[in-house]
Order: sequence, then structure tokens, then C-alpha cells
Amino acid sequence: CIGIQAFFVKVATQYTGPAEIAFLRFLFSFLIIQVAITGGWIEVRVVNWRMVLARGVLGGIGNLLYFYAIEATRLSNAIILLYTYPIFASLYTQMMYRQGLGVSTVVAFLTSFAGISLIVDPTFQDIQRGDLLALLSGAMVGGAIFSLRESRRTDSAWTIFHYFNIMG
Repeated sequence: CIGIQAFFVKVATQYTGPAEIAFLRFLFSFLIIQVAITGGWIEVRVVNWRMVLARGVLGGIGNLLYFYAIEATRLSNAIILLYTYPIFASLYTQMMYRQGLGVSTVVAFLTSFAGISLIVDPTFQDIQRGDLLALLSGAMVGGAIFSLRESRRTDSAWTIFHYFNIMG
């Protein structure tokens, strides 16, 4: 579904800007959640404000950067570079819990980025703006995933998703 969404974003950027597309994506999701809240089907109550808001802000920025990347680079590059987020989430987790990076973790990171570079095929003489935006998107979404994991200890998925849409 993420790939299908990316395709439609790519097509839509021919008619409007990425910020407008992201706004409509978040607005539509927000309205659906509002209907569910108003109907009494779900409850939204924040316990861990810091992590819920971090997830919303980082996820919103990551999503916006991703939509800009889709407009500015090949769709395949944007998707591959967005999917660096597990690497960043793992790195953030290690940093936040002050765990050292073991040899196997460093090898996994280097291997991942080597594989990504083979697919994306960057030319370091001319860095593509869209590729850079997509990589930054992966870094932001990695932070969002870290904060999502932390906030899920205290907050419901509906609460986290609701504030993700508000922040986005």
C-alpha cells in the first residue's frame, strides 16, 4: 500500500505541490478519527505527551519530506531511501539507551547502506536533492518509529495516530 500511495503522490505532484498532498492526507485521516471519537467508538487520551508529540512531529516532517522526495527523484529511489528508517530507528534506540554499537551492528549498518547505494546509484559529484530529502525522511521516520515504540507502552494506537495526524 505504501508503494501504491507513493505512485499516486507522484502522479498528484504533477497537478499540485507535495505540501498540499501531505496536508490532505493528514486532514482526511484526522477527520476519520474525529468521526470515530465523536461516535464514541474510540477514546483518545494522552499519557506520555513527550513521546506522542515526538512521534507526531517526526512522523509529520518525515512524511512531508517523503512527498517532496517523490516529486524530486525517481519513485524507486524515494521508496528505497524512506525504507532506511529501520536502520535509523535501531541507531536511535542504541543511542537513547546508551548502548554501544557492537561489531555486528556496525557491519549491518554498513552493509545496509552499501546495498542501498547500489540500488540508488548516487553520483557524489552531483547529489540529487530528492535523494537527500528521501534519506532525511528515513531519518525522521526512524525517530518517529522509536518514539512510537516508547509511546505504545502507555498510549493507545488511536491516540498516537490521532496526534500524528494533528502534528502532520
